[in-house]
Amino acid sequence: MNTEREGQLASDHGDPANPISGVPTIKLFKPGKGKSQKKEVVLYTGERKAKAMADFMTYHMPSHVKTVTASSLDTYATLICVPSCIQ
Repeated sequence: MNTEREGQLASDHGDPANPISGVPTIKLFKPGKGKSQKKEVVLYTGERKAKAMADFMTYHMPSHVKTVTASSLDTYATLICVPSCIQ
């Protein structure tokens, strides 16, 4: 967003600890955990290059991959109730 034209929108997405004070400002809003459900705001301070930004996002993405071994396959198969991909 253009914070100069959309000042109110920028302030609505502000975080007192990391305010949007200029451009470019890149923030990652992570969902809250636990009872508070308070969002975590991560300020990106790396290079403005595609690989650096992709690495930042990949680092912060949750992993839903579960490692299944031959000895744990039967146990795992009884616990799942939706189709899954097993590597």
